[in-house]
Amino acid sequence: MNYFVTDSINKDDISNNNKLHYLKNSTNLNWENLNYSMNSRGGRFQLIFNRQIKPFFIGLKILKKRKEINNIIFLQQFFGICFAFWCKLFKVKKNFNVEIITFIYKEKKGLIGKLYKKFINFAVNSGYIDKIICFSKYEKEYYIKLFNTKIFKNINLGIEDLSNQYMNEYKKGDFFLAVGRSNRDYEFLKTNYNYSKKLIILCNAIDSNVENKNIEIYNNVFGKDYLKLLSKCFGVIIPLKDVNVSSGQLVMLQAMMMKKPIIITKANTINDYVKNDFNSIIIDKTKESLDNAIMKLENEEYYEKLISNGRKFFMDNFTEEQMMNEIGKEMLKIE
Repeated sequence: MNYFVTDSINKDDISNNNKLHYLKNSTNLNWENLNYSMNSRGGRFQLIFNRQIKPFFIGLKILKKRKEINNIIFLQQFFGICFAFWCKLFKVKKNFNVEIITFIYKEKKGLIGKLYKKFINFAVNSGYIDKIICFSKYEKEYYIKLFNTKIFKNINLGIEDLSNQYMNEYKKGDFFLAVGRSNRDYEFLKTNYNYSKKLIILCNAIDSNVENKNIEIYNNVFGKDYLKLLSKCFGVIIPLKDVNVSSGQLVMLQAMMMKKPIIITKANTINDYVKNDFNSIIIDKTKESLDNAIMKLENEEYYEKLISNGRKFFMDNFTEEQMMNEIGKEMLKIE
């Protein structure tokens, strides 16, 4: 059997079905979807359980299927990491190929950080993972050096083009949108955003109370409601914290898909997706740089250039079909 392991809230997620379709076409193999929900919209205990405990149970559950596995692709990295951990711990016979997608490692401090790195290194170098896919060239090289292994490969992230579903909602609105929780520096925006257009932040991990009257924070807007809001905004702002951590790519692609300009702070992991003055404005994390970027977007010709380039760049390089084709090709290359 060939398994494609996902973590969607809905087991019948259309996106999962599309990915399976593209994967079958690129490999000429039949794939079965194993979906384990990682819904993180509950309370703090559920969030901790889902992120730090549940992947171990899921890895162990998949381990029991090992004798029937030919190829297995983990879209959720920690399911794959925990699967490899159990394989190494129990020294099981390896008669399957393993590929992990969307690998992100962020250093943690103190004793917990040291133990965490040992755990990740133990799994990555276990001999049970054949390939780990990253979504930027910088990350691939960074992780190869960090974990001293060449199993890391890079491809472009890709998403389904949903823009036609929101054509009736689309307009060049009068507010900016900032969205996401991973590696975001919203304190930078809270402190430095001072512009006539409202800034709406969508994040369920920060306090919704803010002193800046130009900013509104919502912690309960997801999925289709988020995409509707995206289709109506003036532009997207992505403030990143750690320059070496992969984050923000999904929002970048969704913005390009919806023909929205992007303002993003400098980071090492974004260069495969955004180019300054082509499909985005890449800024220093200063108030002056943010203000200049916002003012540049008031030029209608410049605004149209960014969104036109962004839309074409997205269609040429970052569709879901392109991504799954590359994932399938990498799996077939495993010896």
